[in-house]
Amino acid sequence: MSGTIALPTVPVVLASDGVSDAHDHAHHPENARRLHAIAAGIEAEAALRDLPRLEPQELDVETLLAVHSDRHLRGVEVLARGGGGWLDADTYCTARSWEVAVRA
Repeated sequence: MSGTIALPTVPVVLASDGVSDAHDHAHHPENARRLHAIAAGIEAEAALRDLPRLEPQELDVETLLAVHSDRHLRGVEVLARGGGGWLDADTYCTARSWEVAVRA
């Protein structure tokens, strides 16, 4: 069987407000610099430059509980409010990570 596969059209919206920069650990691969690199890549591509944008809104805990356990959410919130630290060997949390997470 040959030919092209027709893929469904899926709407894409970019959500960014700069708050995500607050979740940053300079020596970890998941840091704010990667967000800046992604934004620069989007701006460099004419086909992506005009995608609709929206400012993320803070979600309520009930919405977050649809995809995360209460234990996980509370762990992140407590660690962030305590100044940050590590959730596990690869997942860091900053003092502002809870603020970032509820908007992600």
